[in-house]
Order: sequence, then C-alpha cells, then structure tokens
Amino acid sequence: MIRRDRFLLSILIGIAILASTAIVVVLVRSRQQGYVDDSTPAGVVHNYILALQLDDVQRAYSYLADMDHKPSLSEFRRLDAYSHDLSRSASVRLGETYIDDDEAMVELVVLQLQPGTFLFNEISEWDEVALLVHQDGNWRLKQMPYQFWIHEWYREERVPIPPYPR
Repeated sequence: MIRRDRFLLSILIGIAILASTAIVVVLVRSRQQGYVDDSTPAGVVHNYILALQLDDVQRAYSYLADMDHKPSLSEFRRLDAYSHDLSRSASVRLGETYIDDDEAMVELVVLQLQPGTFLFNEISEWDEVALLVHQDGNWRLKQMPYQFWIHEWYREERVPIPPYPR
C-alpha cells in the first residue's frame, strides 16, 4: 500500500513540475520577442508592452497619445513602481484590430501568472482592449489594461499619485 502511495505521489509531483515548467516557458517565450514595426496599432501595443517589460521607459512613453492631461514623463515613471510585478508577470496575446478613421481598437487576451500553493501556479486569462488614436502619421495609445496603465492619466480631474515608498 505504501509503495502505491509513493508511486502516485511521484506521478503528481512530476505533473506539477511539468505544468509549472510549461507556464514559465510560455511566459518567458513571450518576452523573448523583439520590437516590431510600429506603423500599425497592434505593433504599437506590442512594442509598448515590451518596452515596459524591458524597463525602456522612454520608448514606452513615446507611444502615449498627445492629448489633454497626458502624464508627464515623471508621472509615467511611477507606473513602473506601482505595477512592476503586474506588468512583468503578465503576457499578452494580440487579437483583431479594428480601425475607424483616426481611432483603433486592438483586442487583447491578458495572461497573468497567479502564485498558487506548493508547486502549482495558476494562469488567469481575460479579454481586454487597447485604444489608440492616429496622430501626426503615427498610432498612439490612449488606453490600455490596468497592468500597463494608470487610469488617472488623461483625466481632467486627477487624483495625484503619491511617490512610491522605497
């Protein structure tokens, strides 16, 4: 009886290790991609997320739309402090792009690694959208999912974001 229990336990541990390894491989592979052509809305979304994950703050900031109440570069830098773990533990699959004159919407599937118990981690998956506007011949972001954006940006009456405690 003890021998069978050990065998079952070893099988379960093996499955857990394989599942955890698969999750890590999927998330790492998605981050090994490089920058792509940013002349399309999907290219801008891809490059913005990649820039955040690579701590290329200046490049990520360059993809923001020039609209009223745009955050300053120093306000934008606070995104890294507040969503560091969220943006780095998330992976995004780009879906369809819909363009209507000077506005675009890119469908996204966000995959977020959730810490589990023992050897098991979970991946949460949900649908989101990125909204873009065409300005001066370039596509620029005006809204992204919360892992990659502070929703106080571009609002007329913003609540000031305090400095992140270090």
